[in-house]
Amino acid sequence: MQRTRFAGHRLHCELAAYHEAAHAVVALHYGRVVKEAYISHHLPGNGWVKRVRTWFPEVPDTRNPRDALIYWTHVFSEVEREVKILLAGPIAEAKLLRTPLRSLGARSDLERSLSAQVFLDDLRDSLRDVISIPDDQTAHFLERMRRQTRRLIAQPWCWKAITVLAKDLTSWHCLTGHDVAETIQWSKKPRSQLSLSLGIGGQAGTVSEDKRQRRHGFPARGLRAVPRYSAPRYCSA
Repeated sequence: MQRTRFAGHRLHCELAAYHEAAHAVVALHYGRVVKEAYISHHLPGNGWVKRVRTWFPEVPDTRNPRDALIYWTHVFSEVEREVKILLAGPIAEAKLLRTPLRSLGARSDLERSLSAQVFLDDLRDSLRDVISIPDDQTAHFLERMRRQTRRLIAQPWCWKAITVLAKDLTSWHCLTGHDVAETIQWSKKPRSQLSLSLGIGGQAGTVSEDKRQRRHGFPARGLRAVPRYSAPRYCSA
């Protein structure tokens, strides 16, 4: 019974790590600023990614077609990115479990995505008399965002970054925005023995590389080594 409970605890922690890692990777991909990524080991399945709030311009004079079109184009583009970031978490869970998109444990992300679609529909209706907006821009919006996000996460570089970051989150519980960005950048470097010998993908032994290796308890240039003990890392409240 205890072994089963421990296995379930680990599974929930791993799912939460992949969920939050996907949010962070896709957010950075679309130019967002990540402040912190966190998963709870005491409440399995809980976690968050804190980001700098997205800026939206003030609503212009909707009687001016040019200003209205610029406003719509900017808002629509930003909402597309935000919805893809929201959907990245549940889609990463579904990919990890090899199941269809799950709502369990990601209901808030899906509800916020639905709210974003309602917001676009209302904005489109308010601007209909001023500018012409094609129907296909908002038709089947969420389904189109799901397909595009699924294709993005399926790309090898993206899934590798999510996997590496998820392992870091599982080990450390909490990562700063700088740690998140550093880990994702580190995941993109070639890791073969030849590349390390030739120095491809950045100089080995730099401060960032040493820090990245020490975080996992390995020497900077070692290919295989016995991990050293490292003190647990805690996230400040």
